[in-house]
Amino acid sequence: MLVISGLPGPMQRPRLRVYAGNATATAPPLLTLKFVKQHRLAAGGLQQLVDSVRGPQQAQQAWELVALLASRPLPAHTAHVVAHTAVQLVNLSLSKGDYSILHALLAQRPRPFAFGRRSLESLLRAVLAADVEPGELQAVIRLAPGGALGARAFFALVRSFEARGRAAEALRCFQQMQVLGLRLSPAMEETFQRLRDGRAPASRHALAAHR
Repeated sequence: MLVISGLPGPMQRPRLRVYAGNATATAPPLLTLKFVKQHRLAAGGLQQLVDSVRGPQQAQQAWELVALLASRPLPAHTAHVVAHTAVQLVNLSLSKGDYSILHALLAQRPRPFAFGRRSLESLLRAVLAADVEPGELQAVIRLAPGGALGARAFFALVRSFEARGRAAEALRCFQQMQVLGLRLSPAMEETFQRLRDGRAPASRHALAAHR
C-alpha cells in the first residue's frame, strides 16, 4: 500500500510526504492508492496537489511525489491519472517561465508515465507555446508511443518547425504521419507539397486559415 499524506485541506498549508507500507497513527492518510480501486479519490487528490502549487519549490515537491507514484505498479486508469498530473505540473511550470519540471520529465529513465493522447497533445501545446529548444521538442515527441499523437498535433509541430526555418524537421513530421497512417487534410497536403518543393512559406493569413 502507498499512502500519500499532507495534501492541503481548507486550513492547511501544502505539505508533501510519502509513506510506503502500512498506514500508522502518526501518518494520517488523506489519499490512499490501493492499486485496485479508489481511482476517483486518486484523481481528486492529485488535482488538489496541482492546485496547491504556488511556486517552483512546491512544483518540485509535487513533481517528486508524482514521479514516485509513476514508478509504482499502478492499474491502467490510475497510471493515466498520474501521467496527466505530470503533464499538468509541466504545463503550469512552463506558463510561469520555469523549465525545470519539463527537464525532469525528459530526464526520466526508464520512462514511467503512461501518457494518453490528450495528455500528450496538451503537453505538446504547452511546449510549443513556451518556444523550447528544438532538441527538447523532439524529446517530447519521443515520449509518445506509436499512434498516440494525432494529425493535428503533428501539424502544430510542422508549423512550429516551419516558422523557425527548419524545413527538414517539418518534413520528418510529415513522414512520421505517413508511417502512422494519419490522414492529411487539404491544408496539410498543401503545406507538405510546398515543403517538398522548397517553396517559401505561405503568408501568415494563409497559415492561420489552415488551423
